[in-house]
Amino acid sequence: MFSKLYKYQIKELWFIARYFYLAMTGTILIGLFISETRIPGVVQFFNTLLLIGFIICGIAIIIFTITHDYQNQQGKRSYFFRSIPAKESVIIGSRLSYYLTYYFATVIVLAIGIAIFTISHTAINMMLPFHIAFSIIKDIFFQTKIIGMLLFIIVYAVFHQVISMMFAITIGSHARLKSLGIGGPILVYFLHYVAMQILTLISMLFIPISIKLPENPDTGFEFRIVFESMMPEMSKLFSAQSNEIKYIGIGFIFTTFIVWIIMAIWIYKCSKNKISLN
Repeated sequence: MFSKLYKYQIKELWFIARYFYLAMTGTILIGLFISETRIPGVVQFFNTLLLIGFIICGIAIIIFTITHDYQNQQGKRSYFFRSIPAKESVIIGSRLSYYLTYYFATVIVLAIGIAIFTISHTAINMMLPFHIAFSIIKDIFFQTKIIGMLLFIIVYAVFHQVISMMFAITIGSHARLKSLGIGGPILVYFLHYVAMQILTLISMLFIPISIKLPENPDTGFEFRIVFESMMPEMSKLFSAQSNEIKYIGIGFIFTTFIVWIIMAIWIYKCSKNKISLN
């Protein structure tokens, strides 16, 4: 049943998403073609427009991913989707997999496209062949710690966004918020976002685990994890004893993970017992 629900949701959105992915691929190819002309001003202008269009297409896929899930849970397809004789854990698992598939696919395409646009921009500005510009960008960004940090940020951001959207749609579809329609999930997401921002800030400041930034950034991207809170650094900054921050608190990782567990349990219970269809 899991595979059937997962395939249904994937295919349902694919009829729209494929055109956006095709458009994203097209903007990259057109951008490379225009870059080969090497016409000053023209290349920068059109590549900027293409990059904006490229990013908008990626955002559109994410928006459609969310709206399709809402339609399945509370919108025009909800009676069909909710009438499927499947365990709630299977439904939630298929929803999670559906979200992760499109989110990660879109993020990967965005990352590749932005990298190509960046290399192309570097090649034009520095009047270099494409492969040399690629080598320069690779030497700057393709470092183990940078790649590791970027991968962690991407995975963390994707999971956080997916769980947040599932939470907002499920809790926002509760009987008490039914009269608000789409406003229910929007309200829940807004309140959740504000609460998470406050919790993240408190965790960064007071939980004693941080990343210590390099003393001299020119020596390279080097950092290490230390068991100190960020609060002393902020106190020095606000009291004008220092004009830079050497520690970045990462305690929010642990609090966010706990919140994810609470949200997952909440989603399961509300989805199983309290969801109300319009």
